[in-house]
Amino acid sequence: MTSTPCVLGPLVVLVLAVGGLTTTAAPAEAAPGRHFRTVVSVNGAKLAACRVPTSSGSRVFGRVNARRATTRTTGYLASASATRTWSRVRRGSVSATKSLAVARGGTVLFTLNGPGSSSSAEVDVAELRRC
Repeated sequence: MTSTPCVLGPLVVLVLAVGGLTTTAAPAEAAPGRHFRTVVSVNGAKLAACRVPTSSGSRVFGRVNARRATTRTTGYLASASATRTWSRVRRGSVSATKSLAVARGGTVLFTLNGPGSSSSAEVDVAELRRC
């Protein structure tokens, strides 16, 4: 009995390769994230913010990035009408994002506090980067 060359092996590899390419299509693109810019920093922690224009002014989003902080940090985001606080953000972590509605032409006070140090800045909303 003589053996004949098997052509099925390369064909299976080709089908698997082509099938693998078509089934691993890229998933639908996720919504783009917010693009924060640092406003104030203290002890290695940063309070970053951005804004989204609204019909009555802007919504300001902020977060505390304490990845490189040396201690726990507390952050504040305040306007004429409201205040948002991040209490004791642990070093090595990033806080949840909080937002604040600000009237057109308004300002926001950004403050970071750490043990023995503090940093703050009052910024016109129009100067903040768009998210």
